Amino acid sequence: ILGGVCTQIYQRLNNFEKEEVEIHCGFRSDNGAAELFDSICPLHFGINETNVANLVIEYEFDIVVIIDTPEYLIALEKMDKRPIVVLEVHTSIKKNLEYLGNITPDQIDQIITVSEYMIDEIMDMISFPIDRKSIFKMSNIVDTDCYGEGLELIEGKLPLIWVGKIDEHKNWKDFIEIVYLLNNNDLDFEFWIVGGHTCNSETAQEVFDLVEDKGLISKFKWFDKVNHLDMPNLYKTVAMRGGVNIVTSKGESFGMSVLESLLSGCPVVSSNVGAIGEICSNRNYLKLYDFGDTKAASSLVLETMGHKNKKHKKEIKKLVQQYDSKHKSKEYWNLLYSFID
Repeated sequence: ILGGVCTQIYQRLNNFEKEEVEIHCGFRSDNGAAELFDSICPLHFGINETNVANLVIEYEFDIVVIIDTPEYLIALEKMDKRPIVVLEVHTSIKKNLEYLGNITPDQIDQIITVSEYMIDEIMDMISFPIDRKSIFKMSNIVDTDCYGEGLELIEGKLPLIWVGKIDEHKNWKDFIEIVYLLNNNDLDFEFWIVGGHTCNSETAQEVFDLVEDKGLISKFKWFDKVNHLDMPNLYKTVAMRGGVNIVTSKGESFGMSVLESLLSGCPVVSSNVGAIGEICSNRNYLKLYDFGDTKAASSLVLETMGHKNKKHKKEIKKLVQQYDSKHKSKEYWNLLYSFID
């Protein structure tokens, strides 16, 4: 899996149609971006606060979009004549949002974010007065052609899946606790953690040790890395075997794994945090529990496991209309053009 920001850039670039516009992407380091973008646009790695201005000067960019990197804002502010600067806010981690309290109106021209929840966060943390209406919301998007639910349940052990970075924010320990509570019901299932490559060897060992201590190792599957383009089939397999996607996060600015799962016909049980509740209003398909209440979460998973609800097809159609990248990415590019005109 790749980070949500990278996948959003990929979706936007994949649906960019104006040949007269040249787009470049710059990163501090390559964490899989080179493979994902693969000739879509020129890429620059090793970008930091000391060389970002030189990059902008060399290519004479008209507009620069900076995603949650305040060091770049400071560097560009020092330019004699800087381009239009758009700040995109994607992170939902409070500590990582603290930079909003230090930026100035002179450093940015526009702000874009992904949800109503994140607009609230920006309004709460930014250092200067700002009109809520001046913050533009552009929801995350997805190539819905890659998704779609399977037709019938298929044989195989029922999987409970957890997708994300193995870190404190994504709260993987609660997932194992939920599985432990379900295991006391003598159910025949297995549980999968997807995203192992995002953690170091010590954290990986901590995961396996906890699984072993809980007596769950025989049911456990560890997916170190799954290609982003293979994720739809993974979710679909979970759905067709009657499984559930479990999200235990402490906070989400949007919740891409939730959306991708729902588009694949795979129901989700999630902590009720951040913007997750904004994705889908159908609480039979996206079930929410209070963060940390693993007992309530296990009960919701238990009532969801093994079922295929035909009503979900209607919900999937609504999600396609709302988040399809072919149509929605055009809104993003048109918004950027409006900043220049």
